[in-house]
Amino acid sequence: MADIKYVIRKDGDCERPAVLWAWADTIKPEDLVYQMHEFKKMGIEEVYAEPVWSLDVDDYLSDFFMDMIALVSDTADELGIKFSI
Repeated sequence: MADIKYVIRKDGDCERPAVLWAWADTIKPEDLVYQMHEFKKMGIEEVYAEPVWSLDVDDYLSDFFMDMIALVSDTADELGIKFSI
């Protein structure tokens, strides 16, 4: 088994862990920002958000939903985390 710290140090971004982040509950701005900071603390530097059908918003692509995507994107930029949907 490879020494993961060596592989990360040697190969850079291509070997870093990423998280598939399921948005399956009520979305609250403060929760999203908090979770992003927790990802950073844990060494997660790439996050993929996946809104799921049980998402508690009035409209999946509503202005509120898009504002939350923008908030997470801005927070990711500030923290140096790659963010995708």
